Amino acid sequence: MKTKKLLCLVLSLLMLSAVSCQKDEVEKVYPEEVTENTLDEPQNESEETYPEESTAAHDVPQNEPEEVVNMVLHNVKDYGAVGDNKTDDTEAFKKAVSEAEKDGLPVYVPAGTYIISDTITLKSVTLYGYESGAWTADDCGLPKIEQANMNAPLFDVRSGSVAGLNIQSHGKSGDSTMKPTIQITGTGGRVSNMRIHTPYIGIATDDTSNPGRCFIENIFIVEAKEIGVYVAGTYDVPCVNNVEVWNPEETCPIAFKFAHNDDIRCVNLFAFNANVGFSIEKSKTGSCWGSFTNCSVDYTSIGFKVGEGDHHVTIVGGTWWTHHMGLNIVKNSEAFVAVSGCEMKSNGERTLNIEGGKTVTITGCSIIHRWDCDIPAVSVSGGKAVGITGNTIYSTATPISVTSRQKNSAVMITNNVIYTASDTEYTDKSKNVSVKIDNVMTTDPDEFKD
Repeated sequence: MKTKKLLCLVLSLLMLSAVSCQKDEVEKVYPEEVTENTLDEPQNESEETYPEESTAAHDVPQNEPEEVVNMVLHNVKDYGAVGDNKTDDTEAFKKAVSEAEKDGLPVYVPAGTYIISDTITLKSVTLYGYESGAWTADDCGLPKIEQANMNAPLFDVRSGSVAGLNIQSHGKSGDSTMKPTIQITGTGGRVSNMRIHTPYIGIATDDTSNPGRCFIENIFIVEAKEIGVYVAGTYDVPCVNNVEVWNPEETCPIAFKFAHNDDIRCVNLFAFNANVGFSIEKSKTGSCWGSFTNCSVDYTSIGFKVGEGDHHVTIVGGTWWTHHMGLNIVKNSEAFVAVSGCEMKSNGERTLNIEGGKTVTITGCSIIHRWDCDIPAVSVSGGKAVGITGNTIYSTATPISVTSRQKNSAVMITNNVIYTASDTEYTDKSKNVSVKIDNVMTTDPDEFKD
């Protein structure tokens, strides 16, 4: 009996010890000032949890996103901006930007319509509105900027950034006195989440100031009168991503123009209704080196035009639905061009027109020419070394024409699948050129009848 009592006493002591340990652990997890009662009490959800200074002296609307409300910033309305589409708010914007340059804080543009009549220069300053819905909504809820002076850029971005605005420009076709709506003149300039309507030129870099590492992303440009986006003069890997130049009424001369660039990266660009979707040209500072991935055109005359200069261009993916030419490499071009995985479609002139180029490689593409005329889908009249292999060629007429007369040049068009209404695979009127043509061909005239 005594043994049982002793055993019970030991077990009781062990249980008390375990309870004590658990209490100690609870005290370790919860600080002393957090009592049992406070843990049980419901918290006041309306109580502000962000720093006190984050809303002081900043007129941020209550319906703005939480990330905006909780950010320390300069509000243009604190500096006199009205945003009523009547008052010139230029000086208020300049004052806000000037103060932001001193402390490095961003400049916020709340909802409203602001008239700006002079260039706003951004030096290491971020100016932005609410970015939701910027791309590609035609009627978006972004703060609106009325560009009142077309003879000067609206924004001059120098290592700063501008984002989340809806800009209404007033460009006119053929008026060379007009300036780009947004100009990038410094290294590291960033333009993103913007809608730009009716610019003379939407966004352009200054090709004399090395606007390297510039970043242009999520831009919707409507009715560009001269050029949608022009990037040139960069020495450090610029990037253009997810940009659309949409011209539903008036044809834009050039949607995207590129000149001297150092390894520019262009991804997911789209042009609608332009004379030239993508124009690669030589500028005062040199030629273009870069890549174009998933870049497409619709309802354009020429999809890609590679002009004079020793450009190095890689084009991967994308669809080009054109009324004149899919790809045109001009006569005096010394470019290195590699195209793969694209769909080129033309219902007018030659779909693939190679008049020049140093080295031209076309692989894994669909080359389509559906038009009731005696025009080939593929035309090679120049180029130093041309290789067209592993493609599918769809043509109403004789699919391939080779007329090159460039000495010591070579053309190889092999291992393509050709679907045609013609009973002739190719015509070869070249001279002083090594030519090899060997493809698989099938004919079906009925397939090409409307």
